[in-house]
Amino acid sequence: MKIVVLDGMEQKNPLSNPLMRSLEDNNTDYSYFKLMDMDIKPCRSCGVCGLVTPGKCSIKDDIEIIMSAVAKSTMLIFLTPIRFGGYSSELKKIIDRFMLLGLPLYIVRKGHLLHPSRYNTIKWLFVIGLSENKSLVQEESLRKLVKNNALNMRVSQKALIFKPTEDGLSIKTRIDYILEGVGMNA
Repeated sequence: MKIVVLDGMEQKNPLSNPLMRSLEDNNTDYSYFKLMDMDIKPCRSCGVCGLVTPGKCSIKDDIEIIMSAVAKSTMLIFLTPIRFGGYSSELKKIIDRFMLLGLPLYIVRKGHLLHPSRYNTIKWLFVIGLSENKSLVQEESLRKLVKNNALNMRVSQKALIFKPTEDGLSIKTRIDYILEGVGMNA
């Protein structure tokens, strides 16, 4: 299984290290991107990637490196603090540019209008969120967002939400359990 980790967390956080240990303990083939250390500009919704240069963005930044890895992956893992029930701004900039992975056509699937994928390698979306407040509404909003993103990508999904007070071992144990359940270390 080829995994791409898109880390939208700040420098100090309780999630990155347990996830990396989990992946390394299982000799996983993965690519890791610390988004705050990369040059990623916001999508302009210009349509160039869909109509003029299919699959290639007109914005010159680090998106090509990320999308090249994503296109070859079987699982995407997003690490993010929960911000207003959604992803961090750094992660959101990447997700907004996922049109690069789609074709400029539409299909209807389960009553939803979707872009078919240019690449059919991705099978799983696994989102690991950090809830820094006690808002169950924001946590539930993130779970719904993950479910809808998975529907748009036509992949299976899992979401784990942690509190900042949880220790690294319990975080790693829960991550291991999910990864084992999706067949990563089978």
